[in-house]
Amino acid sequence: IIWTGLRTYWCKNEKGNDMEKALDITRLKDEILHLAALSGEISPFALSRLDRSPKYIQNCLYDLMQDNMLIYCSKDDLEGYRLKPQGKHYLARTYPNRFADFFTVGNKANKVRLDLIHRRRNLHSSEIITMMYKNGAAIFPDNKPKLYAPLADSSQSSQSRYYTSYEVKDIGEDGIKINNTRFNGLLRCHAGDFLLYNMGAGLNKWEKAAEDRAVCLIGSRLNTKVKQIMMGHNLDLALTMMKSEGGKQDQYFRVDEMTDSMCYIPITMEGDFLLRMNFLSNSMQRLKYSILQKMNLQPCPNSLDCDGYMDDKTAVLFACDMDLKRIRNLKIGAEPRSLNLIVICFDFQAELLHRYYGDLAILRTIDAHKTAELFRLPYRGGAS
Repeated sequence: IIWTGLRTYWCKNEKGNDMEKALDITRLKDEILHLAALSGEISPFALSRLDRSPKYIQNCLYDLMQDNMLIYCSKDDLEGYRLKPQGKHYLARTYPNRFADFFTVGNKANKVRLDLIHRRRNLHSSEIITMMYKNGAAIFPDNKPKLYAPLADSSQSSQSRYYTSYEVKDIGEDGIKINNTRFNGLLRCHAGDFLLYNMGAGLNKWEKAAEDRAVCLIGSRLNTKVKQIMMGHNLDLALTMMKSEGGKQDQYFRVDEMTDSMCYIPITMEGDFLLRMNFLSNSMQRLKYSILQKMNLQPCPNSLDCDGYMDDKTAVLFACDMDLKRIRNLKIGAEPRSLNLIVICFDFQAELLHRYYGDLAILRTIDAHKTAELFRLPYRGGAS
């Protein structure tokens, strides 16, 4: 009797586990199809960030390709996955409110792009889209108002929302003025409106005039001040960006003096934390206010871009937000003045900032894990 009862319990438990696993696999397959549809082509790097094991994701991709939902594309050293017609039919049939009009002939997001430039743009966009999705920003058309609709022009809603470059450039005849810009999308959140750029693994070509034109045009249409966020595959790219002088013909990205701010977010777990702290909530502002208030800083007596002075020879900068312009300007301004610097950062940023400032600055680090616990934010990243 005891054995029969145990066997019955085991069988029910196994069936329950199998059903739960099947539902999770179906859910993950749908997530992959949704993200591939929105980005045009999704990169393996983006897929690796879906909080599943590589083998689990690979098995789902294999099943989707066997079912003729996805196709693998490898060309010009770029790898990605695109929807096949059967995958589009499945999404339009299963999620009509979201995709019924998405795969129409006139929708530019649905157009297959096989050239190198557009494929790289789509793959970089897929990495940002996946990051926004996993951090809770609204990315699908049925979950957010249209960008240039009256509702979108009103005060910022409580929900952060992300618009792809195709949605941002759908601005009528003026769209041709920003057609050659390199931004991947627009984030609207309580902190403001931000054009997002994914540099990938290295510096991209950069046309400042075109990007400035996009900032002005989009800002005027939305009646807001648009800023920029730079992104990349790792934190080290921030160091490359701060040291960049634009190349021989000034054709590559460099931090511009005229830009108001330019924060950097790596597409990593640390980047997820920075995104939630600084843009998807007001936690970064609260942390900054709390720390600087306790330091009793004196106002800056000159034009140096810092948060205050400890004494006449010691300037302080809160660098947890990774504002590339402020970090760079502080070093440029402090060296001729022979100032001592105190730079406040998270523990995972310390090694990079030490390499940039050298002996010029003393770093005061904040434990990112404890900060995440304090503000009740998820964080599984590392620390220096």
